[in-house]
Amino acid sequence: MLVKANALVLESRKTFINFLKEKDTATAAGYAFENIGHSHILHLARNQSLRLRGGKARLELGHLDEEVEWFDGLDSPFGQIVHPNTKKYYRPRSAHLPGIDSFAFEISEGSIGIKSVVMFQLTVSTRHSFKTDFAQKLMDSLPAQEIAWKLVFVVPKEKEDVYQAGKNVPVKGRKVERFVLGVDIEAIWEAKRSGS
Repeated sequence: MLVKANALVLESRKTFINFLKEKDTATAAGYAFENIGHSHILHLARNQSLRLRGGKARLELGHLDEEVEWFDGLDSPFGQIVHPNTKKYYRPRSAHLPGIDSFAFEISEGSIGIKSVVMFQLTVSTRHSFKTDFAQKLMDSLPAQEIAWKLVFVVPKEKEDVYQAGKNVPVKGRKVERFVLGVDIEAIWEAKRSGS
């Protein structure tokens, strides 16, 4: 059974790489990248600080739980809870949430206080628009002005240097810094194959 599972992962990897190369199938590659990318990002973030393009900025998310916290729609993912769980990696059930694909919190060193909200957008393209609908709802749920807001475009490593993150545009009067994180496609598929 393990041999068949490994063969399936390797065949899926080949198909993904071929889809990524062709303009007509890039959208399908994007869906696959998003689907497998979340667990890889979470795994990486739990085990090391994530260096963003340029090397100066890092994400410190080692405190996150292994499990993804799923939420529905544009409503607050916390319901009426004033203090969200800072150990969760939040992901919408819908693949069509405008603006982001997931988010997590960086916490202040030595506390559980939120230092920043890190919103992730996974894409295989060289640019991606940022629809602010969900970011606005999230900001309404977390009204503290001292929280930093980050938007991280997660792209295949080979597109990291050419990805256009766009300008830092305020949302509801708050600065949202944009960053790029390149991930190694081969490492994602190897993690899938080995089950880590």
